[in-house]
Amino acid sequence: MGANCFYNKVNVMAKKKGKQNDTERQKVIAVQKKREFMHKLEHICSLIDEELFALISPSKMECLYISRGSAVGVNTKQFIYKSFYGEKFPEMILESINLSLTERTMPFIEKMPEISFAHYYHVVMPLEMCMNTMMEELQGRKACLDFLAGMQERIEAYYNRVMFLCASTSVYFSEMQHSMLKVKVGLEYRNKSEQWKRPVITLTNSKPEKRKFNFKSGEVRSALRMVRLRTDDMIHISIKDGEAHEDKGVFEELSLKPSVFGIRGSHADTPHPVYVLEHALNRLNERTGGVSAGLDQYDAANSVLAGKYTYSTNGKLLIEHRTFGQKSGYLLADITDGIILIRTFLFLTHSSTPEGQKLKEQLGLQKLDINYLAMDRLGTLMNSDILKDEAVCRIFRNAGCGSILELCEDKKDDLGIFRRYEKELPLADKIKKYLASVNAAEDEDGDTDDSE
Repeated sequence: MGANCFYNKVNVMAKKKGKQNDTERQKVIAVQKKREFMHKLEHICSLIDEELFALISPSKMECLYISRGSAVGVNTKQFIYKSFYGEKFPEMILESINLSLTERTMPFIEKMPEISFAHYYHVVMPLEMCMNTMMEELQGRKACLDFLAGMQERIEAYYNRVMFLCASTSVYFSEMQHSMLKVKVGLEYRNKSEQWKRPVITLTNSKPEKRKFNFKSGEVRSALRMVRLRTDDMIHISIKDGEAHEDKGVFEELSLKPSVFGIRGSHADTPHPVYVLEHALNRLNERTGGVSAGLDQYDAANSVLAGKYTYSTNGKLLIEHRTFGQKSGYLLADITDGIILIRTFLFLTHSSTPEGQKLKEQLGLQKLDINYLAMDRLGTLMNSDILKDEAVCRIFRNAGCGSILELCEDKKDDLGIFRRYEKELPLADKIKKYLASVNAAEDEDGDTDDSE
């Protein structure tokens, strides 16, 4: 018993010593962080007015430090993420947004180097708030007053950047067949001592309606309600009375009048809900080769709303699809039984598109030829050498596929959007050699016909 009591006392003393060491270590870290902050603050003040730092009273300085900006927070109370996104998803999103705010810069003082958004929020914004309470001390100091005059513009620039990152993240990770993600910026006090509200990201998600349709033709298909996030409501924030107002981005279910596509009749001006087959969404991502299915689907929804269309030779409705503003194909659709149904995605060179017909007429290329030459996938063309060969580029332009070349040119250095291969595909020579062999075979057939 005596030995046990001795060891118990030793263990208790060791634990107490460990707690003391942790407390002391935290105090040292806190002192270091405060010293670093004050050093940054003094430097910022010197850029505005050499005497500004000295004008801030000790009490205001302490209040300024307490109110310093920290990393953006996250709220996941309404977010169901385990099944599709994974448990680490909120942490990953938060880390990505905070990293972007650290890497990207914003204007600070005219003719001075820009500062990161994170640095602005951490040091400069608290300083601006503090200076707003020092108008008597700053009276007659033109540099300080000029700096304060741009305060609202800088605050809006910061919050708009956060909004943009949230909107981009929402689009990137939203897939209609799985889950639509909403990354919303809220403003709230994190504790009672804070002077202003901080940006807090709230994650929510939902799944679009899925319905089974029994069409008059006897066909039975399950389709998803086509939705998109209205990012135009998310990427601008206004500042009134010194406070940022929250965003209003919402999910929008798509509906269009058949008259938009040249349809006439008694119900042509009645909005029809838009549905899409999962096959169409899968084919879209497969043919464009995008890293994010969410970006592909966002482009598809915007393309449907744009309402540009044509009809195939067999009378099928083809809605023009644009990828990052460039025409990349068509969404094949039916208007039937009171709905608009997106059945599939056709890449621009597909044999059923007007451009595919031109490739057939001008070069004799059939569907299997286009597949063999890998001309039916944007991702393949993006990773190839076709832009270096003017003869091959001319083939695409003559068939009305110049937009594909422009897209490849615009995004060739953007590694975060399209899947990249380790080596550039030698596609240009393959296309030219194949066409030469086809032409040679046709010439031989022509010679044989003449001799006969």
